[in-house]
Amino acid sequence: MTVGRPEHGERGFVPLDWIMLRADDVKALLAGRGLGNARVIGWAGAGKDLPAAAEIAVDLPEVTDLTAGDLAALDREVSALVGLDVIVVPQRPGEREMLPGERVRYL
Repeated sequence: MTVGRPEHGERGFVPLDWIMLRADDVKALLAGRGLGNARVIGWAGAGKDLPAAAEIAVDLPEVTDLTAGDLAALDREVSALVGLDVIVVPQRPGEREMLPGERVRYL
C-alpha cells in the first residue's frame, strides 16, 4: 500500500467497501474509456480482505483502440481514485462464465 492510502481492515472496511464508496466515480472513469458493466470480482467481490490487488472486470466494446499501455494506466488511475491497488480486467461481453460459488459485486 502507498502511504496515505487506507490499510487493509482500516475502520473495519474491506476493499469492497472502499471500492463501493467510490463506485460512481469509478464507473464514470471507466465509461470515459468506453468500458461498462463494471463489477468487482474474485476475493474482493466476495467481501474478503487479502493483501493483493482487487480486480474490477469491465466489458470491452466490440471495437476498441485501447492498448495494453492504456489499460495499465487505467489500473493506476482507478487505484488512485479508490485508494487501493486495483487491476482492471477487460472482458468481451459473455466471454467469461461465472464459476459455481463465485461472487461478483456490480458497481
